Amino acid sequence: MKLIRNPMGGLMNEKRAVRVLTLRTIAASVIGMSSLLATDAHAQLSLQEQIDQLSNAVGRLGATANSLAGSINNINDRLANSSLPSPGTGQNSVALGKNSNASTTDSTALGNSASATGDASVALGKGANASAEQSMAAGTGATASGANSSAVGVNASATGVDSTALGNSASATGDESIALGKGANASADQSMAAGTGATASGVNSSAVGVHASATGVDSTALGNSASATGDASIALGKGANASADQSMAAGTGAAASGANSSAVGVNASATGVDSTALGNSASATGDASIALGKGANASGEQSMAAGTGAAASGVNSSAVGVHASAAGVDSTALGNSASATGDASIALGKSANASGEQSMAAGTGATASGANGSAVGVNALAAGVDGTALGNSASATGDASVALGKGANASAEQSMAAGTGATASGVNGTALGAQAAAAGNASLAAGAGAYASGANSTAVGVGALAGADNSMALGAAAAATGDASMANGVRAQALGARSVAVGTGAVAAGNGSVTLGSGASAAGAQSTAIGTDAVATGANSVALGSGSVADRDNTVSVGTPTNERKIANLADAVLPSDAVNLRQLNAVARRAYSGVAAATALTMIPDVDPGKTIAVGMGFGSYLGYQAGAFGASVRLRENLKMKIGAGFSSAATTWGAGASYSW
Repeated sequence: MKLIRNPMGGLMNEKRAVRVLTLRTIAASVIGMSSLLATDAHAQLSLQEQIDQLSNAVGRLGATANSLAGSINNINDRLANSSLPSPGTGQNSVALGKNSNASTTDSTALGNSASATGDASVALGKGANASAEQSMAAGTGATASGANSSAVGVNASATGVDSTALGNSASATGDESIALGKGANASADQSMAAGTGATASGVNSSAVGVHASATGVDSTALGNSASATGDASIALGKGANASADQSMAAGTGAAASGANSSAVGVNASATGVDSTALGNSASATGDASIALGKGANASGEQSMAAGTGAAASGVNSSAVGVHASAAGVDSTALGNSASATGDASIALGKSANASGEQSMAAGTGATASGANGSAVGVNALAAGVDGTALGNSASATGDASVALGKGANASAEQSMAAGTGATASGVNGTALGAQAAAAGNASLAAGAGAYASGANSTAVGVGALAGADNSMALGAAAAATGDASMANGVRAQALGARSVAVGTGAVAAGNGSVTLGSGASAAGAQSTAIGTDAVATGANSVALGSGSVADRDNTVSVGTPTNERKIANLADAVLPSDAVNLRQLNAVARRAYSGVAAATALTMIPDVDPGKTIAVGMGFGSYLGYQAGAFGASVRLRENLKMKIGAGFSSAATTWGAGASYSW
């Protein structure tokens, strides 16, 4: 018997030395595999750390395999050079262990009931079975039945060609498949399952992580309990699930169930076809939808929700901003808490709200609730149909109303308020200017502080007032408060019904009164004052000229008692009610004066003398330069009865006369 030196000291026979070397080699291999499996089974670190540890474990396993191969070669060399007979039946084979079997060329079986039946196969461990060419089974009950396959671990199984199973109960049944970890299963061609309980059943699939699963063709599942069931799908992260074709789920609990969908983030969900969800708890359920941000939700087809808690539920809708919401079809909400619920509506700005169809709200707190309404400005409001509000706190609540300016308010149908604080509350009313107000229907107020309260009234000018129906005030501080009245001029006032005041400070207080001129005043009913400071206080009176006063009813005044005036260029009177001029008066005077002269001439004719019957005579007279002649006759008809007749002649006229007398 050949003796060799024991490394621990002393000498031992060659057969014992071979057994010791074999046991040491197997022990080293088991220790290496145990380290690998322990690392795989208890790895609860991050995904990248698990991948790094898996790579290191594979490296260590390769080193262990190399060590095993070297040890086996060393054993074969020692046995070949020893005087011990080999129990293997194949050429250059080695079988060590009770009921071990190495029946093919260059095969090695080490362990009780180990079996290496494939050429150049290796079976290591109790009950290990390497039945295919160049296969290796290492571990109790390990099986390598695929050509060039490797099974390492208790009950590990590698049945596919060029397959590798590393780990207790690991199984690699697909060609060129890899199963790494306890209970890992790679059943499809070119698949890889790495991690305790990992499963890769799709062709070219990869499952990495505890209980990871990749069942779709070309699918990838990376992370504990990750699942990729769709073809070409990707699941990354603990519990991630990519169930549709070409889908991707990345993040703890992420789910992508729509074809071509992507879900990225913790508990992100993309269920719509071609949908994308990016952010923790983001959800994209509509086809071709996009959800970006924590808790973002895009449920409408072709919708987009971007921002924490943003929601886009309308078809083709877009919501951008924290808690922004776009519920209407083709709606857009842009801004934190912005809301667009009407179809084709637009909300722009923090808390902007567009609820009417085709409405637009732009500005912090802006609201457009009427169909086709537009509200632009901080807290602007367009509540009426076709209403427009432009300016901070502007309000257009009437249908087809327009409010322009800070605080402008158009509350009636077809009304318009333009200017800071302008108000149009009458139907078809228009208010233009700061604080202008059009309260009457079809009224117009133009100018700062102008006010038109009557129906069909008009107030134009700073502080102008048209307070009655059909009234008109034109000028700064002008006032028309009587029905159908008109005031035109600075501070002009038309107070009476149907009154007219024209001129600075003119006042028409009487009903039907008219003033024309600066400071003119007509207080009497139907009175008229024309001229600067003219005054007509009498009813139906007329004051003509500057400073004229008509203080009596039904009179016309062209001056005052201390300031009379002539009326010049007066035409001859025609009608009885016409005024006469001096020429007509002179003609009357000539006739009158001639008549006086003629009458005087008649009186100059002597009477018939007593005792006479007939007397004929002549007379002459003159008065204020006018002369006349007269002819006459007197007749004694009885003693106590006589008659007289005569005619007077002047250049202006002829007079005549007759008379009788009776005496007793």
